[in-house]
Amino acid sequence: MSDIPDWVKLFGGITLGAYFFITVAIPALIVVVPPLLIGGYIYTKGSQFWRKRQANTQWDLVNHSSLVFNPQTRRSLSLLPSPEQINTEIANFQLNRIIDAFWANENGISDYFRVENVDRLALGTLEGVQYNYDSNSSLFSKDYTLLVTQQRSLYDTQSSKKIANCILSLKCLEPPLFEGGVDPTANIGKSSSVIQISAMALGGRKFLIDTPSIYSDGDNNDDDDVIINVKGRTRNVGQ
Repeated sequence: MSDIPDWVKLFGGITLGAYFFITVAIPALIVVVPPLLIGGYIYTKGSQFWRKRQANTQWDLVNHSSLVFNPQTRRSLSLLPSPEQINTEIANFQLNRIIDAFWANENGISDYFRVENVDRLALGTLEGVQYNYDSNSSLFSKDYTLLVTQQRSLYDTQSSKKIANCILSLKCLEPPLFEGGVDPTANIGKSSSVIQISAMALGGRKFLIDTPSIYSDGDNNDDDDVIINVKGRTRNVGQ
């Protein structure tokens, strides 16, 4: 190599680089890049469509629900509750309603999951949360509505087995109190709600809880206009 002139080495390197670029790189770009771009575009649009469809489904379900979440801790401008405190209260509300559904075997939910002792049921940690807004105007307007969707897993504590996915949707019935960089969770107050329970098995049944429990006596609802249902109802919404 030391006997080869530098100009020959330079010319040869450029020639080999150009040959590689023309015969390998350009065909690879033509073959690989367009499908990646088209696939990425389809995936993005599909994800947006699916999220929008899911949000519309949640709005429709909660708009026809008579199950009401009434927080024990009242929100006020002078006191900002922590997201952990609010989420814990929401999870307790959700678990209590699920346990009541299993106690009453609403729509055969206990028979389906073969739960013999409902005291063994427990919810896992918050796995996901989404916030959707239904308003054409600005924040803090009268028609500004917040929909919160939270996902948790339902477990059998004795076996530590995950038996179902639980999705809770909350449509806030009160205007938001806090603005700025505050976590949206702080604005979750009295809300219409619906609980969806989906079995883990492929093609498993889905149950929908959208009414108060048959065991509810309304003690947790301080407002006179809260609906107290005389019969709880858990609907099967498909296989």
